[in-house]
Amino acid sequence: MLSGKTAIVTGASRGIGAAAVAAFAARGDDVTFLYHRNHEAAQTVARRTGATPLCCDVANGDVRAIKHFTDFTLATVGSLDDLPLIMEVLA
Repeated sequence: MLSGKTAIVTGASRGIGAAAVAAFAARGDDVTFLYHRNHEAAQTVARRTGATPLCCDVANGDVRAIKHFTDFTLATVGSLDDLPLIMEVLA
């Protein structure tokens, strides 16, 4: 159980990823999540869970996008725990 930790979820605007965001947020975790295109769905997940969305395409291996996401998460949450949870959800 991560309660009170930082969770990072990729591919979280719908489906399993959105469910993971909801579960982590319900436990009290600080959650930042990625989505690629579906802004409306991501905003719905954010409103329902209090999680922080970031539109970013990390699936293509873009190192700059991944760094941007990490920097954004650090600036938003303040720190990453020793072993942050990174969950890849493929659509």
